[in-house]
Amino acid sequence: MVISYGCEHDGRASVDDRLELLQAYAHLGLAPGSDYGAVEARYRARVMALHPDRHPRNAHDPDASAALAALAAARRRLRDHQLRFGRLPHAAELEPAPAPPRAASPRPPHRRPRRGRALAALALLALGIWSLTEFGRPVRTPTAPAPATTDAPSATDGPTPPPRETLIRVGSPQQDVRALLGVPTFARGNVWEYGPSRIEFDAGRVSGWYSSPLAPLPVDEHRPLGVRDPLDAR
Repeated sequence: MVISYGCEHDGRASVDDRLELLQAYAHLGLAPGSDYGAVEARYRARVMALHPDRHPRNAHDPDASAALAALAAARRRLRDHQLRFGRLPHAAELEPAPAPPRAASPRPPHRRPRRGRALAALALLALGIWSLTEFGRPVRTPTAPAPATTDAPSATDGPTPPPRETLIRVGSPQQDVRALLGVPTFARGNVWEYGPSRIEFDAGRVSGWYSSPLAPLPVDEHRPLGVRDPLDAR
């Protein structure tokens, strides 16, 4: 199997490989197109300047470790190219290829504005027809609006529904209580609680209640006779 490393067989860098080679030269501080001898010399000089064996303070310096790793990767990339093709690419080979000249699009032939004249003639014709139609209509005399009549309820309309109950009374059914107050916060047997207030039922109808000042109930009186405040026992 032949591995090309993204390059042509004569050593010239392809479009995909050009950026990696330029980055390798930049990490080593060399100009693009330098030979492999300059690559090895620069690599050794930079490693000696950063290696922790010569500079113990770099042993725990993350920046120095990252710089050594970048130098090793750049040298390895250029060495692989050298071993594969016997040389490194010249500087001219690393430059991007010039874009092909863009062909000039032919200009459309000049046409006389005949279509515009035809549209203008049609617009004038339509305006003349509209003028004859509008001015030939008879003038309408405005008439007074007819007095509004109120439809009296007829005998066939059916009975008027009773007004909705707005207060809870002794004997009110449970459905009226639910329609007024909604779902109770707590229900236990015949007692529905709405916060600190409560309503008691007997056979599905209201038999008494306690309306707390903190959450008063819409009742016809504060408390029906015979209903004891649960706070009175304290």
